[in-house]
Amino acid sequence: MPTIAKMLDWILDFLVVLALLAMTFVLVLQIVCRYILNNPLSFPMSFSLFLFVWMVWLGGATGIRDEGQIRMEFAERYLPESIKRFLIPTISLVCSGFMLVVIYVSIKVVEIQASATYDTLPFSRAYLFMVIPTVGGVMFLQYLRVLLRQVGKYFLSQRN
Repeated sequence: MPTIAKMLDWILDFLVVLALLAMTFVLVLQIVCRYILNNPLSFPMSFSLFLFVWMVWLGGATGIRDEGQIRMEFAERYLPESIKRFLIPTISLVCSGFMLVVIYVSIKVVEIQASATYDTLPFSRAYLFMVIPTVGGVMFLQYLRVLLRQVGKYFLSQRN
């Protein structure tokens, strides 16, 4: 039976692929309409940017899951084990705390953007900015997963 974490991983991967495919489709549609049909559409640029932003944030969450985020690799390679075992989990803890700050601030941004609308899309700009608290929450959970994995690696495996 799949765990909740595995289901979350699958959903994230699926949404990244879906956003990429949708963005590609919209851009190809615009090329066809503009250059073949000589009738350009008004929405593709805004909508593809919307999809791109969501795709990048979702991809960031998958990167955190796989521990592919920017980090201090020199610490993992060159510092003594006694320093590594505290430093690396502490960095993940600080990053998860930073995500909480980002989420808190972004909620205010979403509220401000609720009244702003796109010229070419039938919805509020708040939907673009909702990516930050929504996927930011997922990123926070991913950092906690990484932290638990690191604690297991540096503390629990040492005692066995």
